Amino acid sequence: MAHPAEFPFPVAPEIQCITSAWQYTALENIPAHDPVVIVGTGLSMIDAVLTLYHQQHQGTIVAISRHD
Repeated sequence: MAHPAEFPFPVAPEIQCITSAWQYTALENIPAHDPVVIVGTGLSMIDAVLTLYHQQHQGTIVAISRHD
């Protein structure tokens, strides 16, 4: 399995992160009203958003591209 890339920006230690797109069950632990930031805008991002949607997530979801 590939190792996740480092974030392209500093992340404060108190921020909870899921560092691998392959941790599918990790999304179950996100409270329904919490905001979510997804780094990357590829197919794994779409999978994550659809999973959150089907979990009836109500918080804001923002996707940030790793590229300029």
